[in-house]
This record gives sequence, structure tokens and C-alpha cells, in this order.
Amino acid sequence: MTITIDKFSFKFPFTPYPQQLQYMGDLLHTLKKSQNAALEAQTGFGKTLCVICVCSQFINQCQTLKRKLMMSEQLSDTDIYFIKSTNLFNGVQIAENKQAIPSIPFEQIFIPKLIYTSRTHSQLQQVSRVMKSLAVPHVTLGSRQQYCANDECKKFATKMNLSLNQCCLNFQRLGNCIMNQALNIQAAVEELKIKQQNAMDFEDYYSYSKHEFVCPYYLAKASIDTQSAVLSPYNYIINTQENQSLLSNNIVIMDEAHNIPGVCCEEFSTQFHFSDVEDSFIAIQYINALILHQKDKTIGKVSDIEKMTCDQGIVQNIQDFLKSLYFNLKELIQDNIQTLNLKADFNTKNYVTTNFFDILKKVDLSTFRIDMLQGLDQLDFYLNQSQERQSFKVQSRLQYISAIVQIFCACKEISPNFQQFGVIIEKSEQIKKVQVKDHKSTPAILKKYDQQLRQQRTSDIFDSITINIVCYSPDVATSIITKQKPLSIIATSGTLSPLQNLSEEFCLQFQKIESYPHVCKSTNVNSIIISSHSQIPIVGSFQNRTSSSYINSINYLVQNTQSHFQKGGALIFFQSYAAMNSFKQNTKTLGLFFEQKGVEENKIEFARFQNQINNQQQAIMCCVFNGKFSEGVDFYDQQCRLVACISIPFAAALSSQLQEKMKYFDRFSKVKGRVWYELQAFRSVNQACGRAIRHADDFGEILLFDQRFEKNKHMMSKWVSQNIQIQSCEQWAQSGWLNQKIQEYVPKQTKQPSCQLEIQNNSNQLQNIKYPQQTFYKSEFMQKLKQPTIQMSVFQKFAFKLQIKNEIVKILNKQQNDELTQLIKEQNNDQIQIFSQQLSDDVKEMIRALLE
Repeated sequence: MTITIDKFSFKFPFTPYPQQLQYMGDLLHTLKKSQNAALEAQTGFGKTLCVICVCSQFINQCQTLKRKLMMSEQLSDTDIYFIKSTNLFNGVQIAENKQAIPSIPFEQIFIPKLIYTSRTHSQLQQVSRVMKSLAVPHVTLGSRQQYCANDECKKFATKMNLSLNQCCLNFQRLGNCIMNQALNIQAAVEELKIKQQNAMDFEDYYSYSKHEFVCPYYLAKASIDTQSAVLSPYNYIINTQENQSLLSNNIVIMDEAHNIPGVCCEEFSTQFHFSDVEDSFIAIQYINALILHQKDKTIGKVSDIEKMTCDQGIVQNIQDFLKSLYFNLKELIQDNIQTLNLKADFNTKNYVTTNFFDILKKVDLSTFRIDMLQGLDQLDFYLNQSQERQSFKVQSRLQYISAIVQIFCACKEISPNFQQFGVIIEKSEQIKKVQVKDHKSTPAILKKYDQQLRQQRTSDIFDSITINIVCYSPDVATSIITKQKPLSIIATSGTLSPLQNLSEEFCLQFQKIESYPHVCKSTNVNSIIISSHSQIPIVGSFQNRTSSSYINSINYLVQNTQSHFQKGGALIFFQSYAAMNSFKQNTKTLGLFFEQKGVEENKIEFARFQNQINNQQQAIMCCVFNGKFSEGVDFYDQQCRLVACISIPFAAALSSQLQEKMKYFDRFSKVKGRVWYELQAFRSVNQACGRAIRHADDFGEILLFDQRFEKNKHMMSKWVSQNIQIQSCEQWAQSGWLNQKIQEYVPKQTKQPSCQLEIQNNSNQLQNIKYPQQTFYKSEFMQKLKQPTIQMSVFQKFAFKLQIKNEIVKILNKQQNDELTQLIKEQNNDQIQIFSQQLSDDVKEMIRALLE
């Protein structure tokens, strides 16, 4: 259908909710004024759809009007209104005959692209599918890990334990990658202009590249200029090497924007051991000796190492830099040796902090060049894959130094005094050195040199030193973005609240900051602050966390959650794994599931949780704030009917990094350290609460288990706090709101198609079964059957087949088909195929997936 907002018309796939109209109106106004906005709308709101529909049509409208201006066509009243209200067309004057006066060269009007960014590739793939459904041409930027189609390169990287980036660049340099041919890539770009009229998603694009024998990674980068929309991970737009002018005059969307400050700081932070600097310094001296040795052996010829490094000047510059860094770091550690307490018990960590500039002002950066990065990669590749790797006790740690160099490159102009950085020196476990035997063919001169290098090593005490370079402010990264002058920056997320001081926290100037009501009815959300138990206030502070009254109150909550409703899922969030494990050890409640730290173990636990819910039983998952289940997992409908937040997840106050970051905010930011500290905690709570409601017809109960929430209701998202109640544990336990909602709930067939089958004439004959008109393939579960299980891990396959088996058994039980039900349970494949011939296509498809 066609939607019109402020005389601007665009297509939308269904009648939007009033909240969506308000969201899209604010977005349109921001684009017209070339401003920035932070827009919060809860998960399930339809943010992605709203953003793509408005932005893509805004770009199309700009293209159409530019063409009309250049062709001197007469403009409609709607065209004139759009031109006058849009900053992009500033300077265009309209005559009385409704034609534009060429006061500026119309060809100079820049038509923006849509740069849609998110944190992970999986999130971008979901956006890509939405763009494909709306026929929006686009290209997705990705790393070599996602895009590399050269199997030989990937095998070599795995075999030699090298990074894929290193292998790719060196395969190209040596001419060993036949997929990266400039002519082929350019031809593919031209062909994609035609193919993209129908819009290709990520999977289509990758398949096309492999079929045409063209490198997907370089094809994506070459296609940027020809596409109206570009999908990109965050790190691409804040990486000075990848991002040259990608954002200039374009619309930048930051999806899941609550991650932005953290990602920006992480991108410019790094950790390394002092021994890494030492090993790199030794390695670079070794390489210089090797170059001289090979020159003597290959008089008149270019040696392998010279081919690899190309320029011996780069090697010398790297050596000078490492020498200065090495000795100044060593001096810093020695000066603080008493603070670090290096001779004390090594089970205790001790820290010392210093301003980054205190070290760097002593490091000679006069010979510092950007091509040192490429030189480091080439040298690291050579050391790790050459025969000399087997011959010497020289380990390559140059990749760690490369991370430091990248920070220097990015910050030399942005932050010449490095005030946004700190160095935290940490005493950790000693590193075990890998001893490599001398190779029998090692030349005597290099054996002697190798021994001299090993004698330069400092005492083992330095092997326990870890150096953390910590970026305290996202300003380092966001300044890279704003320096390119994008048309508009739109930060959108389900969890931006608390919204106080958001511009200062993001280091971006937002002219519009708004939080929108949920599309779900307010009567479908029951938010309660649980303030007391047995008339004792519930306060989950660090001092009170181990008290018997507090522990008893949590046990009371969990036990009553089990009796509070009969079927469906519940999520109970704890401050940390330590808090959750403490509860696990003390509780007598049975049948609980617990979030696991291991990826595969967590998948199995989640599969068991889902399986219990699919069997129309109750399941309670205990998890942690900021963990796997707080973001990125879609708990649809009955998978999550209740969310309980146990206390407020304040970060560990004794953390040196946290303390130094709070000091930085106190000194340099309008947002003081304590305020920032509290914002992070309550944003984590809001993120967890979002698991309860996933769409307009959903419902759920939210429990905030701590009296301190009473004074901090303003820190919660609007949709949580608007009708919030304050109750004791006992009052909540006696309420029946959730159980009543579950009993009243009838799932819409369009959302979750019924798998129930009607039997006519009380007959067991399969041909008399009447199937509902809505096909099973409308459900998300049946859509998943079309995906090849070869892409799944062993544990994913196990969980998915268990789900299929249960679904089939439920259907056959309704049909009273006892014989086939028993065969399914016994997994008698041959007999199943014979007996399933007369079943519907939907059930046969399920059986096929089970037997696959």
C-alpha cells in the first residue's frame, strides 16, 4: 500500500501502526534536514522495514528530481515542496512557471546512498533478505572470512596457522589467486547492474560470485559505486584503511546502536604481552641478519626475503620503532616494579596505569610510515611459512605489533596527545616459551646470531607482564565518521534507554532523540518491581548478595515462577556467571536450564529448553545480563512469557579498567563517571526485558527484582515503565495475570499455523484426513526444513532433528496413526518411507528432513 507522510509518498507492505508512522515521520524529517537522530523502538517494532522503506524512497525521489532539474522538466507541487523542504536541494530556486532556475549546476547535486551498518554479519544477512523482498538493490561488504571463495588459500591458511588476510594478500602478490582478476571483476560489476534490478540477498550474491569464478570480497568492494545501498559491519566504517570516503554525503544507519560506544572503544584497544614486543624486536633483528645472509648467497639475484619485503627501508623503520617501544616499555615497568609487586605472590594481580602519551612521547615516531603495516604483514607471513621457521628459536609476534601500529596510524591526527587512551599494566601468569630445536641445515653464522639474540632476553619475570592499551572514549572512532561529513546519521535500537546524555555518551550530535511506544498493547505487558520478601527489602548490592534473606527471596521467586504458569518459557537474568552459579549450587529447585559459556554446550542447552516448550511444558532458563540470551536470540511467543531481572548488573567496581574509564569521564566528559556507570547497568536491564515482547500480538510479564528500581523507573524503556507496579514477592505469587493470559491466548494461524489435523468419519485412513488450507510452509519451522543441514554443526543437527521428530509424532498422534508413530520413534528408516507415501506433502517433507 502507499503511505503519505508530509506530502512524501512511498510503498509499505501493510497498514502501519501509529507508532510506526511517527517513527517514519521523524526519520523523514531528519533526512530532509540533513541531521542526526537516535530513535529507540523495541524489538518487534519493525524498525528495519521502516528504515529501508523511507530511506530507499527518499533516495529514489532525490534521483528523480535531479533528473527533472537537469532535463528542465516542469515540477509538480509535490516536487516543489520536497525541494524546498530538503537541505540537499539548497540553492535550487523555482520560477513561477514551476521550473527550476539553474542558480547552481544541477549535476553537482549529490545523490546519497544508504549505508546500513550493524554489528554482525548474521544481522546484516537478515537486513539483506528484507531489502531483497522490497526489491532494493544493494551490496553487502564483508571480511575475507565470510567471502573468500579460494579453497586453496583457506586450506593453506589453516595448515600453516596463518591469518586468511595474510594468505589472501600474498596469494595475490604471487599470482596464485585466479579468482581475483581485475577484468573479470569489472565485467561482473557491469553484469550485476542488470541482475540487481531484481535485488540479490547475501546468499544469492555469494553463489553468483562463485559461479562466475569471481572473488566475492573484491567484487563487493568494486560494486559500491553502482549500488544505491551498502550493508556493512560497524568496523568497516570506523576503520581508516577500509573506509576512505564510503560515508561522505550518504545516509548512515547504525542498527543495534546500543553497541556503538563499546564497539568503537574495542576497535582501538588491544592487549599484548611484554614478551610479544621482545620477540618481535628479536625477530626483526633476525630478519635483517637473514637479508644480509641471503644477499651473500645470491649475489646478483633478488632473494626470497627481499621479494617478500620489497623495501629494506621498511624493515629498518620497523626495527627502529620496535627498539624504541621495547626499551621505553621496559623502563616503565622497571620504574613501577614496586607498585607491580613483581616479587610477590603471582596469584594476585597488581596494576599500574599511566597516560598513553607518557610512553609515546619517548618513542621516536619520525620514521613512522603507513606502509609499515603492509611490511609487518609480509614479514609475519614470511616468518610463519618459510623453512627458517623450523630452523630457529625465533617466534613471530608481529601481528600484535601490527595492532599497535594501526592504533598509532588512526590516532596521530585525531588525538595527537592520546588523551582518550590509557595503558594498564597487568601481572598475569607466566608465558611458557615454545622451544624449537635447531635445524641441522642452519648456517653457522645464523646459529651464532640466534644465540646472541636469545642472550638479550630479559629475565623470566617480564614474561608475566600483560600490557592493555585501552580506548576510553568512542570519540576516536566517531570522529573518523563525522570527518567524512555524512548527510545523516541514524542510530536506532530497541535499547537506547536511558536516553539522558546520549549525544555525549556516543560522541555524536543528535538533533532528534526519541523513544517510541511498543506496537504491542500496553495491557499485554505486566511490569512489576518486586521490592520485598517477608517484609524484608530486596537489595542485591554486593554487600547483601550473600545474605540468607536475599538468597531465600531468589529461591522463593524461582519456585513460584514454576507454579505461576503451566506452559511456556521464562528467562531469569543474573548479574554474572558467578551469581548464577552461586544460585545453582544453593537452589533446591529442579528442572532448570542454565546458560553455558561454551558455544556448542549452550546450543544443546537451548535445544533442550525449546524442546520442552514445544512439548507444551514449562521451561525456565537461567542466564546472565549481556550474555548470549540477552541479545540475538528470538524468543518467539510461548518461548518467553516471563522475564525476571535479578538485581541491577553493575560492573565490577574494583576493575582497574573500569576505574580508569570513570576517571576519564570525570575529567573530559559532560557525562561523569558514576552516571556513565549507572547508564550501562540499566541499559543491560532494558536489553534483557526486550526478550519478553517480540511482536504486536505478543504478551509477557516483566519482574524487576530489586527495591532500587523504585527510584530508577525513569531509567527504564517507556514501554516497560508506563504501567509499572510495585509489589512484594507474596503479592506477585498470588496474582494470576500471566496464567490467565496464557489460557485466553489463541495463536493466529497467520503467525503460527496450526499443525492439528481434522479426522472425518472417525476413520484412521490417511486419505480421509482434512488438512487446513494454510500450509505448513508458512511457519518459520517449516521454512527451516528447506535449508541444507550441511551448514549446521553436529549439535545443531541433533537439536533440529529432535524438534522435527517431536512435531511428526504430535501430528501422527492426532491422526491416531499408532503404527507409523512407533516407526518414527524407533527410527526405522526403510519402513517409514513405505508407510509415509500416502501422507501429505508437508508431513513427507518433515520426514525427509528427519531421515536426511
